Amino acid sequence: MQFVHMADNHLGYRQYNLDERENDIYESFLECIDKIIEIRPDFVIHSGDLFESPQPPVNAIRCAMEGLLKLKEKNIPIYLIHGNHDIPKSQQKGKPFGLLKKILGNSLLTFGKNKSHVFNNEVFIGGIEYVSQNKIPKTYEDLEKINSDSKNYKKKILLFHQSVNPFIPQSFEMQVTDFPDDFNYIAGGHIHQRALKPINDGNSVFSYAGSTDIMSVSEVKDYKKNGKGFY
Repeated sequence: MQFVHMADNHLGYRQYNLDERENDIYESFLECIDKIIEIRPDFVIHSGDLFESPQPPVNAIRCAMEGLLKLKEKNIPIYLIHGNHDIPKSQQKGKPFGLLKKILGNSLLTFGKNKSHVFNNEVFIGGIEYVSQNKIPKTYEDLEKINSDSKNYKKKILLFHQSVNPFIPQSFEMQVTDFPDDFNYIAGGHIHQRALKPINDGNSVFSYAGSTDIMSVSEVKDYKKNGKGFY
């Protein structure tokens, strides 16, 4: 069984307010989609910030639909959480994921009230969406529920979108020890640098997939060392 981990596409971002950079970011996303289709994984997990804004421009929505429909055509489902850029500030405003779900149906699975899904009756996939630091205690409650619901599964994946110590020691919201210790793969978003580290005595892998394009000058060093894309 094989899966792909992606995050932080930020579709709609106009770096330096240039059309060219906005288009670069669309092209990077679609290039990743094409490479995923070449690999033909069983499913894709996405750790948040698909969009730059909770009210993305039309071109950003069109790009997302184009890429995700390609996955649907190949029967590759995608499991997606909200990052901080995807969440509207007002509950009265619609979420772009809702529009995508209407078109993609069961090919797109999200984590709102439902904190977990199971792929092929075999792989447990839990998801905790981004929250501000003052709401982290609610995230701990969600983690306890996810951990309890996962007990009967041997293959387990957890999606999150937060900054985590010790991977981000300068400014973090959670500790790596906050996560359940028996999940096989802990899939992070929010941090644009890449990380793929064994934890829990090598029994788990902790990962930040990184962004799919360079969003700031501070990312260039990591880009030269680790590249951009997906795991």
